[in-house]
Amino acid sequence: MESSTIPNEQIERVRTEVAPVLAAAKALVVTDRASYEQAMALGAECASRIKRVEAIFTPSREAAHKAWRTITETVASFVDPLKEAKTICGDRAKVWAREEEARIRHEEAVRLEAAKKQVEESAKAAGVAPSSMGLLGTPIQMAVLAPPKPVEQITASASGSVRSNWTFRITDLMVLAKAVAAGEVDIGVLQANEVELRKRVKVLKAAMKYPGVEVWDEGSAVFKTR
Repeated sequence: MESSTIPNEQIERVRTEVAPVLAAAKALVVTDRASYEQAMALGAECASRIKRVEAIFTPSREAAHKAWRTITETVASFVDPLKEAKTICGDRAKVWAREEEARIRHEEAVRLEAAKKQVEESAKAAGVAPSSMGLLGTPIQMAVLAPPKPVEQITASASGSVRSNWTFRITDLMVLAKAVAAGEVDIGVLQANEVELRKRVKVLKAAMKYPGVEVWDEGSAVFKTR
């Protein structure tokens, strides 16, 4: 395999060629044709030097990239099957955990309903309203007020747990956009597709007149290289 090591003297030689060009570019002031030609000439020299620098370092860069790719592919050959196995374990554990959570939630609801009913029956037998029975702190009242168990507690295991992980999917983008336009949803949930807008402005140019989008010709300097 070709070495990716670059001699220090070669790096220093390239550095000495780059720094003066950058300083000259920063000092440029374009006010007339002559200074415009000077800027274009320096830009062309920059383009030429870029090609020369890349030619010097390309072999070493390609060798380093090849080594990186080989190592990455080797690691992936071992890690990817483990990731797949981990995902399978997690997916199957989540199915049971959600079913177990639903079962426990149902049992909690049944238990709370029975506790409330017991309070109501006790109040009825005493001929008073449930709120005036002074049951605060009793097992019955505590059962009524007890918060549901968190999902992590329900699914706790010596090897981990299934945690809450809320996510979403957009079912109707137009409905969401209208909600944003109406102020019902914050505009932060939408993001302009700049890639698509850039494609369209290249084709439509000045004819692209979209509400909320400013279009202009920024210009692009093109330099000849030697």
